[in-house]
Amino acid sequence: HFLNGLAEDPTAECRRYEERIVAVGGLDLVVLGIGVNGHIAFNEPGSPVDSRTRLVTLCRESRAASAYLFASAEEVPHQGLT
Repeated sequence: HFLNGLAEDPTAECRRYEERIVAVGGLDLVVLGIGVNGHIAFNEPGSPVDSRTRLVTLCRESRAASAYLFASAEEVPHQGLT
């Protein structure tokens, strides 16, 4: 199951994802990234441990680390779903 980062309504997409997790009985395995600053997925250091699926603003380090995925650094999104 994946979040649709291109959804027109990010809040609704986060809600849909949370509802899907509940519908399938929870998570058995999660594949995610750990960033150079210690973030897990896009949960930056200091994020509440009980935070839910949400739209976040990406820090400069996270955007810089993802720049290789885009044609230019300017194309890296400023926000993401986590």
